Amino acid sequence: PATLLPVAAPADSLDGSWFCAGQSAGDDTPADGTLVVANVGDTTATGTLEVVAAGDEEPVVEPLEVPALTTQRIRLADVLAADWVAAQVQVEGGTVVVEHEVVGEHGRDVAPCQSRASGSWMLPGGSSTRDAAFTLAIYNPYAGEARVDLAFTTEDSVREPPDLQGLAVAPGGVVAVDVSNVVTERAVISTTVVATRGQVV
Repeated sequence: PATLLPVAAPADSLDGSWFCAGQSAGDDTPADGTLVVANVGDTTATGTLEVVAAGDEEPVVEPLEVPALTTQRIRLADVLAADWVAAQVQVEGGTVVVEHEVVGEHGRDVAPCQSRASGSWMLPGGSSTRDAAFTLAIYNPYAGEARVDLAFTTEDSVREPPDLQGLAVAPGGVVAVDVSNVVTERAVISTTVVATRGQVV
């Protein structure tokens, strides 16, 4: 169903939000992130870009303006350099969609950012083999604290590490979990994130 995919807010809506977790910001980081903000509407979109680093509750907020029928590329390291960051785009007017592009030593990937948070996420892909690193970024874009339980399923077991049950994610904050240190030497790992308080991305 279309509702399962991120979608632009209708042209007559008051505003739109896009949440982008799971990228780093800097030349020597594993997944250097760039936001691609496209305004496909016929009016200028104005708003803010908010970027927060893992372990830091103080975000950097910058104004954002995207003219009608244009695309802007915003390298997150130019806003805030850190090993792992999350970003939120909040706009008024226009019809805006946002993707995040990541580049690292193993290549490049592009995916849509999310237009809504959720109380549960199921992530089918992940690996912790010797030539892979698996970091899970959990972003709480809201004003209240979120808490989540994490479970990791491999070909032979389901693991629910005690220290990753009730994991706190501060208001507006992002937490980066090094799954490679929790579930070692597995070619395929699926991850379940269940919020016991609040919603996350």
